[in-house]
Amino acid sequence: MIKLADYDFLAATPSSMAGWSAARGGGGGTGEATYFDAAGNLQVATAGQWRVDHDPVTLARRGLLLEPGRTNRVLNPRMEGAAAGTPGTIPTGLGFQVTGGLALTEIPFVGSESGIPCVDFRITGTTAGTGVFALSFISSASAAAVNNEIWTGGWYWRLVSGSGPNVWQIGWQEYPVAGTPALADVLVAVPAPTSAPLRSQRVVNTRTLAGGVTVAFVRHRLRLSVPAGTYDFTLRIGAPQLELGAFATSPILPPVGVTTAAATRAADQGSVPVTATSRATLYLEERTIAKGDSGSLGAVQADDGSANNRLNIAATGGTGYAPAITGSGTAIATFSTGSITDGVVDRAALAYAPNAMVAALDGASLGTDTSGSLAASINRIAITDGDRARHLRAIRLYAAGLTLAQVQAITLDGAEPSPVGISLPAIRRPAEAAERLVGLTQSHQSPFDGTLQTLEMPGARWEFTATWPVLGPDDRRLMVAFLSSLRGMAGRFFFSPAQWSPRRATGGGTPVIDGDFQAGTTLATRGWTALGQAMRAGDWLSYVDTRGRRRLHMVVADASADASGLAACLPSSVSESGTLTSCQHEIPDDQT
Repeated sequence: MIKLADYDFLAATPSSMAGWSAARGGGGGTGEATYFDAAGNLQVATAGQWRVDHDPVTLARRGLLLEPGRTNRVLNPRMEGAAAGTPGTIPTGLGFQVTGGLALTEIPFVGSESGIPCVDFRITGTTAGTGVFALSFISSASAAAVNNEIWTGGWYWRLVSGSGPNVWQIGWQEYPVAGTPALADVLVAVPAPTSAPLRSQRVVNTRTLAGGVTVAFVRHRLRLSVPAGTYDFTLRIGAPQLELGAFATSPILPPVGVTTAAATRAADQGSVPVTATSRATLYLEERTIAKGDSGSLGAVQADDGSANNRLNIAATGGTGYAPAITGSGTAIATFSTGSITDGVVDRAALAYAPNAMVAALDGASLGTDTSGSLAASINRIAITDGDRARHLRAIRLYAAGLTLAQVQAITLDGAEPSPVGISLPAIRRPAEAAERLVGLTQSHQSPFDGTLQTLEMPGARWEFTATWPVLGPDDRRLMVAFLSSLRGMAGRFFFSPAQWSPRRATGGGTPVIDGDFQAGTTLATRGWTALGQAMRAGDWLSYVDTRGRRRLHMVVADASADASGLAACLPSSVSESGTLTSCQHEIPDDQT
């Protein structure tokens, strides 16, 4: 199956976005877009850079981060202007309040943790009644607002030392005019910070403004009502954010040195040209982080560079996925909608051939349409924005209109469309069968001293040779038909030479691959019989990967399971099992 595009953002080496137009339009606003790298550090993307994001807690790769345009109304989220000392200097523009016997006695640390700009605040004192500790993160006039708007605020925090009160709160204040009493002053309890890493603790709260029609601006703050007692605790605060929207997005930071202006990050969107095709199937895999409840939620589409001829897998708030095909500027195929659940992986496919159009979501059919055609060829893939944050995990574009059964199959588990499975003809076994590993290496020998340098690259494959020196006329015809049906490298078949079966290792169990995104020359497995012999050198090991591709290894060293049934197998390089990577054959004359 010819693929015009194949982007895998979960691969050990994620697909490059080279050739795509710049995300966020070459920089996209006054703020800096951020993401977490594989080590769990917050990174600032370069101008227009597409962001491959990681979970800050588990460090698992999450995919290509796509977010709507947002503005961080906190004027100094980098917490600049602070200086360590006793008591030290608080960040520029930060509102600070301690009452009832409490005091800010020290700022022990100013800097960053895991790339998140942060400041430590040490609070000490003894309160006879109720003390107050509050940090206000915004200059009030900077967050212009109106009643019924939905705002989201929060920050990163962790308890560096000591123990604070039992109740921690986000405070929301709505004002009609600067310097006047608040129309609303609401406290919302949130989970208390712990000593866990800062990157793993982002407290977020969303509020619909309800102060009345005269609301003019809003601010949020950390506020604690501290009961009577003696306190000595140090709290780390990092990257505060306040944005207009129903969910939090990644931290938006201003350039270093900017402490008096809100920072904006534009939406992630762009396109890439592809080879023109008159038939196409568009496949995407993504996980929604959070979304709005109305309007456009963004799309991935294949088109002719315009909205006139396109395959569009769009999402709409309150409705869900709504695949559609447009020809000559008019909708020629619309399909039933599919729901979107935050945190759940969705796979969608939309296929087009003249008068043969189908769509599927997560293995279920969204319908068929047998009337209509495009006026121009597909020559581009585009990502459009909407009120949704998501991780795009994969995009593929096939130069063919797949069948409904095929799009249902690939959206069920993400596996590639299966080429025609071809069975080896039922003839007698070959007289000889051999395999050899074809490595992908480069070497250079010095002309001066003969020193040889060798570079090994991934992509080694198994090459299989079978010989039938004598075939009768019926078997010969079957073999010719079989080889012809493979159509070169398009077909697939599977063959098990008798000399390699069964596995020599004596241990049993129900073994599986132990862990995603493994790399290197050792394959971690689990599920073996405890302390049993898992594999012996020369045993074959095969599995189907997360993309539905069959993989084949030969284990090159004995491996035994530990008391928990875990085993580290040392395999040879891997190939796609059954792929006919080269084929040279001669059909002998009829012989008896």
